[in-house]
Amino acid sequence: SSTKLVPSSTPITTSVSSSSSSTVQTPPSPFSTSSLERLKDLMPKYDADGRPYTSYEKCVRRLYLTNLFHPVKLGLQNMEELHEALGNPMNDPNKIIIHIAGTNGKGSVALKIAQTLENAGHRVGLFVSPHISSFRERMQINSQPITEHEVQTHLPHIYNLCETRGIPATFFEITTALAFRYFD
Repeated sequence: SSTKLVPSSTPITTSVSSSSSSTVQTPPSPFSTSSLERLKDLMPKYDADGRPYTSYEKCVRRLYLTNLFHPVKLGLQNMEELHEALGNPMNDPNKIIIHIAGTNGKGSVALKIAQTLENAGHRVGLFVSPHISSFRERMQINSQPITEHEVQTHLPHIYNLCETRGIPATFFEITTALAFRYFD
């Protein structure tokens, strides 16, 4: 098993503990003032045609920039903390979750299962990745993608939870949290 880190443009800070002679390197918080300022610098106010970005577009653009300022932290700690911060929505005993794993065909299998359950009269949430043409395809309830309004309503709340609780969540973790909120 090897550890992979996503390259970061943020320099690693060095701190020395007074009780030890070793040097510990820790990345700066992705929610530090400097990281948030750099994020704002990377998010222009207008598109290539001079049209201002909508609130939805700003939320999704911020999501796409999430992994730029900190390395990906392997493990489930971020997801567990984020799930707890959302009120543990997937722990509801009335929700049945089907997790499809494997190398190929996960999307097709997920779609077929979702369609079968929906045709049987169940309310079905589907979360897949990646999307083909629209970010909204990743989350659907009964074949209807999440709306732009729902994305721009839920994502700022999730960003705020990450910032206030110091959870350095990745693109995929934040997207998963958005699905949890949407399905709740």
